[in-house]
Amino acid sequence: MVAERLHVTSAAWTGLSASAEALVRAELGRAAPRDVEALLVAAPHGWPLGDELVQLIEDDDGRVWVHPPATVLTAPRPVRGGRGTRLQLLRTRPDLRPVPIGMATASFRAAQVREPRPLAEGPVRSAEVRQVLLGLWALDT
Repeated sequence: MVAERLHVTSAAWTGLSASAEALVRAELGRAAPRDVEALLVAAPHGWPLGDELVQLIEDDDGRVWVHPPATVLTAPRPVRGGRGTRLQLLRTRPDLRPVPIGMATASFRAAQVREPRPLAEGPVRSAEVRQVLLGLWALDT
């Protein structure tokens, strides 16, 4: 089951630095899971614990991928020397693969979603958009 609050974001995750790994161990215990990613957040507020993020990530070739929902595990923490940047940890779903943006767009068209920009950054408020978005990975809505 996916959390009730779902957000779309283009904020990119980063590999775990030594300080992020220390944060993972402090927050999650000694045996930190491999399915944890660090997310750099420009805004000081970040996302609430337990919320789900669907990330839109552009690869090196310019293709945009829609990543499966990842759960927010930690509150935003300041990044040393980051000038207001915060770090949050997400639990990802390594069993689910990202889908190309074209496939997501086609799914919205096929479902006749009336939302003008269903993949706009921000919270997903429409039940229709949520259903199509989670349907990309056959997740419970």
